[in-house]
Amino acid sequence: MKKSTFILLASVSLFIACQSQDTMRHDILVKEETLMQSATRSKSMDSLANVLIADYDAYASKFPKDSMTPTYLIREGQLYSSKRDFQKAAELFNKVCVQYPTDHWASYALFFQALAYSDWAQSNDNKNDMLKNAQRSKSLFADFIRKYPSHNLVDDAMNLIEMVGLSDEEMLNRAIQKHTVDSIAALEMSKNRLQ
Repeated sequence: MKKSTFILLASVSLFIACQSQDTMRHDILVKEETLMQSATRSKSMDSLANVLIADYDAYASKFPKDSMTPTYLIREGQLYSSKRDFQKAAELFNKVCVQYPTDHWASYALFFQALAYSDWAQSNDNKNDMLKNAQRSKSLFADFIRKYPSHNLVDDAMNLIEMVGLSDEEMLNRAIQKHTVDSIAALEMSKNRLQ
């Protein structure tokens, strides 16, 4: 009798835990859809983003081994980036890299971490912090390129690594120069084909 009671209690506990996990996933999905449908940023959307951040964090704490946890940590980091809290975003992306290195999201997490440091450098008024974050960003982009040479974001990483730490004006000038060089090269190729 005791053995069957134990099995019954274990089964009920497992059912409640799974139901809780499914409920949390559903709640997150509903909040994500609501946030995505909003075309404008408002206080209520900022509040919803904060609630969603808390939900992602709670899910990751409660279910660290679940397959959705790295996804939720990435989304949480993206929300922090949109709130311009680049330090917290970088920490979350790093958490995915460290705790889920074989997950499909690990490569994206490394790229997003480099991007967060780049944005952090760009938004920082302190010259020393700006240089430190720019260097960290470049190092992470280089790691990304080395670790994932065939990733679809490698070209973006190669372009961004050159832009880290530049002012908006310097970035615009580089983009114009690159576009001009690319246009001239394309024109030369066209000429050569016609001959």
